[in-house]
Amino acid sequence: MRVAVARDVDTVCGEMLAGYGYDVVYFDPRSKMTPVEALAAIVDEVGEVQGWVQRTNPKIQTPEAFDIFRKTNTLVVARAGIGLDNLNQELFSAGGICLENTAGCSTDSVADHAFYELMMKACGIAGCDYRDFALGIVGAGRIGTRVAQIASEHGMRVRAYDPFKLEPDDYEPSPYILVDKLEELLAGTETMAGVNIVSLHAELNDTSLGMIDGRCYEIWQKKGGPRILINAARGEMVVEKDLLHALDEGTVSAAGLDVLRVESKQHGFEGSVSQQLYQHPRTYVTDHVAGSRKDALTNAATMAAGQVHAFLDKGEIVNSITHYRPADPIAQQWLGEAAFAGDQVGRLNMYIRRTGVEIPDDVLIVYDGRKFGDADLRRALKKRVLHGLLTHQRPDVTPANAPAVASELGIQVSEQLTYNWDDKGNSIVLKDPETRSVLAYGMLLPGYHQGAYTYSAGYVHP
Repeated sequence: MRVAVARDVDTVCGEMLAGYGYDVVYFDPRSKMTPVEALAAIVDEVGEVQGWVQRTNPKIQTPEAFDIFRKTNTLVVARAGIGLDNLNQELFSAGGICLENTAGCSTDSVADHAFYELMMKACGIAGCDYRDFALGIVGAGRIGTRVAQIASEHGMRVRAYDPFKLEPDDYEPSPYILVDKLEELLAGTETMAGVNIVSLHAELNDTSLGMIDGRCYEIWQKKGGPRILINAARGEMVVEKDLLHALDEGTVSAAGLDVLRVESKQHGFEGSVSQQLYQHPRTYVTDHVAGSRKDALTNAATMAAGQVHAFLDKGEIVNSITHYRPADPIAQQWLGEAAFAGDQVGRLNMYIRRTGVEIPDDVLIVYDGRKFGDADLRRALKKRVLHGLLTHQRPDVTPANAPAVASELGIQVSEQLTYNWDDKGNSIVLKDPETRSVLAYGMLLPGYHQGAYTYSAGYVHP
């Protein structure tokens, strides 16, 4: 079998795959060409392959680009890195191609860069000592938690906000205090002061896109002292014109940025707001290098090679974004029941729609219960809820392509995780995001045998 590997992936990847017995063909990612041009040239170069490993380029984001890529007949793609905004997950899912990333490969590299490089330099610009202030983490995953640990080790008080985490992970002691709302992180509460330094570490999705905007700076302004923003996540999390205005007005004292919406080597950088931030006297900017330390690149390449081999050799899925299958048999059974419940919640909502009840096109999916703490499980269930929601309207919809179809139809989907049940119950609720009224719900309750769950659904009129 043949595997295509981009030449900017650490050499250990190709060496490992060759050692496993694969025919490894290398390609130039052609970052200076348009995605369609780059893919056309690469596909002509590599021909048919079963596995594919790349970093950022080529970008496979549009149906046109994906159609060209599919000519390779690739079965599994491993992104040697974490972010997947350069690869359209819905297209890969609908096309049946397993898409994986190497989550965890650069945790220490990004955390160290955010704390020791970006925050230190930004504090220098603001003329303050970081140890005098509290740090706020937005996104308490692997990297956010590691930054919190480093800050705690340096004597800082740390708070964290994560819309999909309602309690800290099992660290003793926990490196942060979790707050319920972003506003509480910025301005504080009656019992807890706000933070002076905010460091962004959330993944880019519908919830985090543009979440740091002018409204946040207005709230944050209530907190006295310097206010410093650190971003080593994704540039799209920040509304750049609002940050530029806040820096000019002094609402934000300084910013340490590793990412921008348009980065310095990209087309469109000249004359952009990103360029103004890059050149601003109160910013310290690095060129998206936080995850590019040698050990991080080697980790990513090693993990990517292992993922491709596991899939092609045994059909095993290590860390897929498009294919979710728990390793534990009981968890697999529970996923099946939950998926059925999610699908029926969507179908119930459509039945109500056909009876004449007005239901908005924008929906909020609420996952209530500790079973839903797994982000991969929520991603799988979102597809099933949307499949049920759209199945009467679009006969061609499948669980794989449901999110893409919803986007095509202009349906805005938001998600929320809550823990209102005890350990014995879980539910999936479909709500109107504006009125918060319940449109449909499904409950999963313990059955008579371990792992067996029963399902029921109901409706509450708005």
